[in-house]
Amino acid sequence: KNIFCCTRFGNVAGSNGSVIPFWLNCKDQGKALPLTDLNMTRLMLNREEVSAIIKRCIYECEQKSGGFILSKTMKKVFLKDLANEISDKIELIGLRPGEELMESLISEEELIFTRIDKDYIFILDRENTDRTTRLKSPLSSSNATKMTNSELRNLVEYVKENNTNTMTY
Repeated sequence: KNIFCCTRFGNVAGSNGSVIPFWLNCKDQGKALPLTDLNMTRLMLNREEVSAIIKRCIYECEQKSGGFILSKTMKKVFLKDLANEISDKIELIGLRPGEELMESLISEEELIFTRIDKDYIFILDRENTDRTTRLKSPLSSSNATKMTNSELRNLVEYVKENNTNTMTY
């Protein structure tokens, strides 16, 4: 009688481990922002968007039987552009072991199990036979729509206004 579902999303702006509060702290201390690579991209969203995914997941769980994974269409962030919104002092430090330039949330192999509902993407526990409602290509920061400079500024301002992260770096 259990129904299993989960959410899958990218980087949550302002959460523990988020680069934005770390970089804001660096700027406040007069330090350069460490950036691993000029081509590094990530999928990013804010906490309200994450909450909406979780609420939708709970709603769908209550309405349906069968397991699924729920994700959402997200925009990619070039970390160099994000860093430039915070400071003009940037230091390239190189990739760390195991770090990748982009991230992938839905793979090629999962595409046949996907179903799109507006901005939401379900990964079902069975093949979606309606090819018109499937995701056409993997969800990754290599092929996602780029966040505009205005959206980046809004994301940084959002973190400044809403950051309750007390972690120090």
